[in-house]
Amino acid sequence: MGLCSTLHAFVFACLGAVSRAHFCDLENPCPTVVCDEYGCSSEATHTIGFEWTLELIAATKPMPKQVVGMDNFTQGSKGPPRASGGCAAPHAVNLDTSPERDITKVRFRQGGDNYMCSGSFINKSILLTAGHCCYTPHTGEWHSNFAAFTHFQNDRYHHRYTAIRLTVGRMWFDKGQHGGFAHDYCFATFSDGPENWVDVLWKQTPSTTVYAYGYPYDIEGTGRVPRGEQMEKATGHVGFYTGTSVEGNLEMSCNPLGGGCSGGPWITVSEGHQYVLGLNSFSYRGRTGFMYSPYFGIHWYRHCCKVGGCHNASSSINLLGMQDEPGSISNYQSGIATPSGYVGAAFIIGMLGSLVRYLVSKRASRRVLQKPLLA
Repeated sequence: MGLCSTLHAFVFACLGAVSRAHFCDLENPCPTVVCDEYGCSSEATHTIGFEWTLELIAATKPMPKQVVGMDNFTQGSKGPPRASGGCAAPHAVNLDTSPERDITKVRFRQGGDNYMCSGSFINKSILLTAGHCCYTPHTGEWHSNFAAFTHFQNDRYHHRYTAIRLTVGRMWFDKGQHGGFAHDYCFATFSDGPENWVDVLWKQTPSTTVYAYGYPYDIEGTGRVPRGEQMEKATGHVGFYTGTSVEGNLEMSCNPLGGGCSGGPWITVSEGHQYVLGLNSFSYRGRTGFMYSPYFGIHWYRHCCKVGGCHNASSSINLLGMQDEPGSISNYQSGIATPSGYVGAAFIIGMLGSLVRYLVSKRASRRVLQKPLLA
């Protein structure tokens, strides 16, 4: 009897955990999620009757900055040193110039609240942002009502574009903050987009000056609080970082942009052209001024081409014949991973719970029948 009770409690504890982590209803239907070795993709969901009004825009919260504890930090950085003269303070930018006009503010609903991130269009229909701005792994929630706002400043914008699909890196989908930052990126697909965008630069050895953009709520260490109302620009240097348990990441110095900057691009100039080579992903607690990004290597570029964000069709490079970078290869299989699958698992667990209850009650009923009658 004790064993059955324990099993029964365990089964329903698991059932409760699953039901809390994966929720669907009429306003938030369960999307079908398709996965392969590169990432997982879901149709973007939009709540019926929901509209990004000026009131909702003004009340949007910054997506909390992803901060990793120093217990995951190891000395031995191959990243860039700070500038010898110190770091230049981030500043607001003119939105009428390039690449600033190509960078967007992103809004979405997550966990019942409205949040904001940053992003950049890398062609007319694909926006690049951080994976944690599109999907929350520990709850299994794809963010809804995902929209991009161009030329945003002080609650005003030129155009709003509504996403039709969200695609995140596979490691972010599976691991999230627990080892998935190398794939903390998201490709948001739109049926239409702006006429201007910034191309990506992949498989580079970055060491030159890089500019980070975004809509931060605050600027760490400066006391400035722009509250996400204006685009900010930070200037620093980028290098590979191998002193952390998070594989496949770049490190940028002099980047103190706060919450809301997530997904904002890191832009460099090569041969007179501007390119995105990284994005604001996460930082380490107590390590102010350093930001980290997924490395745009071969694995990332294949994924970018697969979703239509990069232009492999016009390239003579045989991507399939190139070897992935260490830490980026994943032995994942293609398939469908849908919240309804988790619901199916919950159903099975529920059936097991019912079976346990039935066996317990049947055993109890036998004891009643076998009990002698009292005079």
